[in-house]
Formats: sequence, structure tokens, C-alpha cells
Amino acid sequence: MLEYTLELEGKIAEGMLDAPNNAFVLALCGCGWYWRQDDLEDFVHFYRSSAHREDDPFSVMERHYISEKGIALTGTVSQFAYLRRPQWCIRPNCLIWSVQSPPQPWLRLAGPR
Repeated sequence: MLEYTLELEGKIAEGMLDAPNNAFVLALCGCGWYWRQDDLEDFVHFYRSSAHREDDPFSVMERHYISEKGIALTGTVSQFAYLRRPQWCIRPNCLIWSVQSPPQPWLRLAGPR
């Protein structure tokens, strides 16, 4: 996800397309096996906040990689889309055009159950 995001940010910068009225959607397609929607949600959280979630299993590795390579994200990707199409299926079985950061489990509102 990081590599595709960096590639899109590079193309936006190269084409001098970053403007307040422009929107850029990075649509990622997977089969639900190698990575899942919740992995993309964790990445979206990192991309928007510049901080990894405490429960993100890839945070240490990603932080190390970004530091080692001197990577700086520009934040020009407006939104992320998730398309899941299992192997051997012609059509996707899930499409989410605006993937959001997952809710923080410790911020659940107390109330009647």
C-alpha cells in the first residue's frame, strides 16, 4: 500500500496536479487473502494521522522501512478505495469507495446495551 501510495503521489507531483479542487483516489484490489480491508484501514489511519495505531501488526516494520529509506508522504491522496475480488471470480464481491480509519475500540460510547 505504501509503495502504490508513493507512486501515485509521485505522479501527482510530476504532473503538477495538486490543487485544492482536485481529488485523487487510490483504488486497491485484492483477493482478501494476502491483505484484507482492515489492513488498508490501518494504512489509511497512518496516512491521515502520520501515526500508527497501537494494534497495527505492521507498524514496527513500516516505521523502520520509512525511516531507513527516508520516505516522506505528501498526503495528496484524497481517499482510498478497496475492491475485493477472490481468485476465480469475474466480479468483485466488495467495493468500498471511501475506506476510513477503523474506530478506536477504547473510544466506545458508554450507554444502554
